[in-house]
Amino acid sequence: MRVSLVIPVLNSHEVVRRQLLHFERMHLPDDVEIIIMDDGSDPPLKCDTGVATIHQTNETRPWTSSIARNRGAKIAKGRNLIMIDVDYIVPEKVIMLVRDFTGQKIHFKRE
Repeated sequence: MRVSLVIPVLNSHEVVRRQLLHFERMHLPDDVEIIIMDDGSDPPLKCDTGVATIHQTNETRPWTSSIARNRGAKIAKGRNLIMIDVDYIVPEKVIMLVRDFTGQKIHFKRE
């Protein structure tokens, strides 16, 4: 695995659904993994597509996004990580830049 995208989530079912559609349209290579860390959503998140995996933090404290993010990093198999909030829209170009990252500095324009 070359890059893992980790997204902590709590009760954002519709946003996750749209994110999954966004990633599905990209036709990303097999060495890109998308990990969604559900931090106690009610009801728990489900993934109907093969574009991402959803993991539960099983954390009893309410909304511990940093714990969810860190647990996602431990699960990740990618050499490089992208960690984002669920409401970020990540273009394919960014994923591919991180996928092919060799250690040189990358500058991203925030819009």
